[in-house]
Amino acid sequence: MKRQFLIIFAIATIALSLSFWLMNSNLSNETKEAGVAIASPSPHSATVSTDSFPRFEVAGMDGKPIKLNFKKGQVTIVNFWATWCPPCRKEIPHFIELVKKYPNKLQMIGLSVEEGKDEAVAGWVKKNGVNYPIGIVGRDFQDPYQGLLPEEDRGGIPYTFILNDQGQIVDRLVGYRDMDFWKASIERVTGSK
Repeated sequence: MKRQFLIIFAIATIALSLSFWLMNSNLSNETKEAGVAIASPSPHSATVSTDSFPRFEVAGMDGKPIKLNFKKGQVTIVNFWATWCPPCRKEIPHFIELVKKYPNKLQMIGLSVEEGKDEAVAGWVKKNGVNYPIGIVGRDFQDPYQGLLPEEDRGGIPYTFILNDQGQIVDRLVGYRDMDFWKASIERVTGSK
């Protein structure tokens, strides 16, 4: 009996290891190198027009509504993230600094994908001094935005959209980016330094 259990356990362990290896080997090298945490994608991700970013309004952590508000000469960054995601936690300090550096050129919006974990997200946001609006969204909210990503990148986190002052998608990114990347992106979209 004990021997049968050990054989079954060994087979299950090998099968599980093989499935994780296969999942990881199917990720693009760019995704692996970008520092991406993988969340399981929804089987019913919707595809939305890629010309302009779908407008939204969500409740912010402070109770005020968060919505897209495009202004001439301003770039908007919408970042989907989670407190459990190491690349997200590494990237958010860049966004905090960018908000300080570009107060009139940047509209920064953070959308935590941790629906139902309001207290944990609020605690993390406060502890880390996040200085831009944060909302919490669920899977149904995320699906149309995941649909805007290249198919091979869907399910990764963080994922971020850079929008111009007309609300058009300039860039769609999955994974961590450093401060130099964000500065260059803001300056490229706004046409200034």
